[in-house]
Amino acid sequence: MDAMNDPERGIRSVVMARLGVPCHCTEHAPIHRLTGELACVDVLCRPRDATLYQMSFAIEVKSHSVIGDRELGPWIKQSADYVGAMPENGWPRVVACFVWLIGLELDTNPDERLRMDGMVQLGQHFRVGRAHDNKASRLTLTFGPSADVYRERTGWTPKAPELLNARRISGGMRKTLT
Repeated sequence: MDAMNDPERGIRSVVMARLGVPCHCTEHAPIHRLTGELACVDVLCRPRDATLYQMSFAIEVKSHSVIGDRELGPWIKQSADYVGAMPENGWPRVVACFVWLIGLELDTNPDERLRMDGMVQLGQHFRVGRAHDNKASRLTLTFGPSADVYRERTGWTPKAPELLNARRISGGMRKTLT
């Protein structure tokens, strides 16, 4: 895909620049999902920290003007599909995926915000988090509303290995009604 038809290209460059110090990063990385299907993650990251080096995580980027629950829901689902995938480059299995929300305007409708907050909360059960800037405009990788994994100012949090290796709910949460 040429640069004119790839609106996410610039965002991927920003992701790689901002995560390039704590991680090795590669863009458009081919992976084999748990279903066996081949997919491509926007940015694949492998922490340089020795305690986290045996895992990798994905960053899902989107180019969208204003996002609400209709956009965020499918993005979280897509990100959940990457968790557990095997990268073709030989890196360790993808343990988590973060949706890059930096630079995106969130819908200000209170009902939309409430639904999006619920989606973020549910996403953590599938090891899907969000990449966002904190109040000081520093990159933060977070599961749910407040479980930070990485903070640009201080680095990987003490709970990062535990949070990144948490058990993933596999196969969805639907139950058949009888």
